[in-house]
Amino acid sequence: MRLVDFGQMNKNMYLEEIFDEWNAILKKLQSHSLISIYENKRIFIHHLVRSMACYIMKESQRNVIVELNERFTKIPVSFGCATDLEFVHIRNCVIVEISEDLSPNCRKLSTLIINKVSINHVPESFFKYMNSLSILDLSFNESLVSLPNSITNLRSLVSLMLKGCRALKHVPPLGELQALSRLVISKTSIEEAPQGLEKLNNLKWLDLSKNERLDLELGSFSSYLTKLQYLDLRNTRAVIKVEDVQRMKILECFRGAIDCNQFMQNNLDMSFGLIKTYHLILGNVCGKSEWKSCSNLTRGDFKNRCIEFQDCDRFSHILPKDHTLLLIYKNNHWVWLCDVLSYSTSSSVRTIQISYCDKLESLFCLSGSCSFCTKIHKLEILSLSQLKSLTVICKDVVDVGQSLSPVGIFSCLKEINISFCNLIEKLLTPQLVQQLHNLEEITVSDCNSMKEIFAVSNNDDNDNSIITLPKLTRLELKDLPELKIVCKGIIHCESLPEVDIGFCPWLDRRSTIERFKSPYF
Repeated sequence: MRLVDFGQMNKNMYLEEIFDEWNAILKKLQSHSLISIYENKRIFIHHLVRSMACYIMKESQRNVIVELNERFTKIPVSFGCATDLEFVHIRNCVIVEISEDLSPNCRKLSTLIINKVSINHVPESFFKYMNSLSILDLSFNESLVSLPNSITNLRSLVSLMLKGCRALKHVPPLGELQALSRLVISKTSIEEAPQGLEKLNNLKWLDLSKNERLDLELGSFSSYLTKLQYLDLRNTRAVIKVEDVQRMKILECFRGAIDCNQFMQNNLDMSFGLIKTYHLILGNVCGKSEWKSCSNLTRGDFKNRCIEFQDCDRFSHILPKDHTLLLIYKNNHWVWLCDVLSYSTSSSVRTIQISYCDKLESLFCLSGSCSFCTKIHKLEILSLSQLKSLTVICKDVVDVGQSLSPVGIFSCLKEINISFCNLIEKLLTPQLVQQLHNLEEITVSDCNSMKEIFAVSNNDDNDNSIITLPKLTRLELKDLPELKIVCKGIIHCESLPEVDIGFCPWLDRRSTIERFKSPYF
């Protein structure tokens, strides 16, 4: 969204179009080695590229100040007297305070970014001569407690960013900032939303997430925010009614907790059908989400549609049919997953993550009569952690005649991660092993009872059995005190996978690697 703030993209574009453009730009920069993008989606820009960007701005006769010096302890003198300044970026500096009488004469200043400094407040006089300011970013100033009331005079402000200001308790009324289109106040200590939100008729992006003390009634201003496209209320005390979200006619992305008691009469598939991306939190919660992987809307994940269940019992409501990500966290009721969600799961699900569910004993049944197991045949990632009662991933099917075919629910699975599940002894039973033709990575750690990874049959004498895992590239086994063998048979792969073994005292690394054979050469 920063490109929109700077006017580099059409402000009337859909969010999906904006992120597609943004991804295209990132890929082009990456292909020319100007940036690096890590697996956690963080972007690294080399200091030489930053210097080149500053040089280009100066050559274009734009007056800028960029300071990234840790030894820098004061606002630069040039900031206070340069009347033609347009862009100021100060970051990672040890600035403890801003002088109370400092009123920078910066009438042309359009962008002011002050990140990661040590100030606890901004003087009232600071913004006195910044009438042209359109972007103000004070994010990650962890000691900042409040903002001056003079911020309400910044009538040209388009974007206000207050992210990661942990000590921030007070934000002045914002109703006079009629040009404001993007407002981010996240990971702070505010207890109520700034006054005047209902007056921000041009607001398109509102992020109030991770404010764990924030009480909010969305209905009090939802009908006024007619241009809102993005709304994030996760990790707050706000529990939202469906009709509050429905009032926002052009909303494209919503993230927050839905009042389960209220929507018992509602069909969520109909209610959220027009929203392109969402993270709906369901259960006995007040909007708190613990999943780090979904915390930000960043490169490549705009189309994620996530349902997160927390501590609820039975569930029979109709969920959106297009959700791709299923998260289950700290549920202390469910014992058998496919029994609970048999009529609520989408055939679009690509990822299932389950953590801290103490009573969960198994996930799937592989029965052809189970609507849950038959719908998740596109599953690509399965992550399980801290499941105290889990004994098997798939429950034995009583009626073998109704079992799913070998090209069943795991035929598209690419990645399995399991950790701290101390009752499970065999990770993949024979029924599952024959489905894993697309499996690429397996990570197993801290499972105290795990004895075998691939079970090729139910008999003990199966040393000559062959399983085929053509796409397997990585096998990681860590802290498995009872693991004795990966597989009693032979594993056919297109190429020898990377095998990483750590603290598996009964497992012989050499014999494990010898189990992998390639029939292709």
